[in-house]
Amino acid sequence: MAVEAVDWTVAQTTNIAEHKGAQRVRTSHVGGRGMVFTPLHLGNYDVSALVNLTGGVRTTVSRTLVSRYVRRSIRAMSGANRDKFFAAAHVLATTDYSVGLALYGDDFNTITNFTKIHLNNAGTRNTDHLHDGLGFLTQHAAMTMAFERSLRSVDAAISVPYWDFTYDAESFLTGSNFTTNDPALLWTLDVWGEDWFGNASGSKYHTIETGRWAWQKVAVVDHEDPAIHNAYGLLRAPWNTNKSPFLTRAHSMCAHETFSLTDWPSCEEHYTLAFAYASWYEWGWAVQYSPHGAVHKMVGGYVNCGDLVERAKGFLPPSAVGQFAESLVEIPKNLWRSYLVEYPDYCSEDTPQDQCHVQCDYSAGKIGKDEWTAAAYEGDNPQWIRNLSHKEWNDFYELYCDTPMAPGEQLESASPADISFWPIHPTLERLLIYTRLVHKFSDALDYVYDNFEWSHCDDTPFAFPKLDDAQSISETAKSVQPRTHKPRARKLARKPAAQP
Repeated sequence: MAVEAVDWTVAQTTNIAEHKGAQRVRTSHVGGRGMVFTPLHLGNYDVSALVNLTGGVRTTVSRTLVSRYVRRSIRAMSGANRDKFFAAAHVLATTDYSVGLALYGDDFNTITNFTKIHLNNAGTRNTDHLHDGLGFLTQHAAMTMAFERSLRSVDAAISVPYWDFTYDAESFLTGSNFTTNDPALLWTLDVWGEDWFGNASGSKYHTIETGRWAWQKVAVVDHEDPAIHNAYGLLRAPWNTNKSPFLTRAHSMCAHETFSLTDWPSCEEHYTLAFAYASWYEWGWAVQYSPHGAVHKMVGGYVNCGDLVERAKGFLPPSAVGQFAESLVEIPKNLWRSYLVEYPDYCSEDTPQDQCHVQCDYSAGKIGKDEWTAAAYEGDNPQWIRNLSHKEWNDFYELYCDTPMAPGEQLESASPADISFWPIHPTLERLLIYTRLVHKFSDALDYVYDNFEWSHCDDTPFAFPKLDDAQSISETAKSVQPRTHKPRARKLARKPAAQP
């Protein structure tokens, strides 16, 4: 028997209330067997095909189609969809918040506001709420979701892509491709194209000079809505005294050849993370460092170092110079958080960069090596510092205190200002989901509950929907509002007290 015609019916069955009506499609295909259907909303769709066969035979086939957003590799996206992502992100970077709210609705937010959130949580003096702890991945996942909602207020079809950065180094390190360990090769890859992340390599200003993100300005603090900022009033960490008004990418630590391709996270780091850690506790700590941290470090880097490296070579061996340069990831903020150095609260716009830098207290004498090292390295004591003579230590201390070195945004608390920040953490979230699929963490829950029923509430206005009632769950979730006050005590009907 041959197919004469197929009558298709598609009807949305869940998530209807949010969209004020279900999406429905009816269509017939004479002699055809397929149709193309594009869901407009998240939710479940009942799909049925009434197949008309020769001889008057008819049969019906039904299935449920599930519509979800998909986070795709930034390299695997179609050119059109990738451009939509970057175009919407550019709207978030260039639109005033109040204007965006009026145009796009309550989910709209700006990259400046996301930068403030990150600064206010990671740039304080006494603590970092986003890094160096088990909150790292969950906090960044939550911020990515908020960013994603904001993107969808501009274009409802967008998801944040993930950037599998392990591909980048492997492109040059695998097999016959390995001809040099030069990290400059990284910046020749597609993600640094003009209409993707933009490219700052070769810029004497250490910024993007062409393309969509050219000459991106760093936001200035709004004193009516204050946020952590640097001495010049720019939304940068307090230990970043960079005066440049433009987003900064240095790709090196004080122009020292510290990095190599093998520093970039590779398949090995992510493979190890997926299989070598038995517990979530171990995994959650490890994910922050070698599997991801080098991306921020090698993109951001350090600028405004003057002749620091050359002067340091006068009393430090080459290996020590490299170790010091690479340790700039942590030294400035650690010393500041230990109250061993200060950074100026204010530098006027006309203050030269070389006069706005870390402030060391010489009045009580120079800080001793042991005290400085314990703070800078959080308890570690590198051999190169232990080897310094008294005079070499004094020379090094003065050199450090007189240099206005500054990190690029990706290496400090203002990192969300750089568009390359946003696809980084979905990569780690994806790796976590894979890890949980391939093995169970030893500290995972080892119990289940007998049921999820609150039958005593069924006769109240607060009857809990049954787990198999997806429509009721969806509608309830939309209608219940969080409490903003303490619950009021119920007034219970009581029998009057017995009279004596």
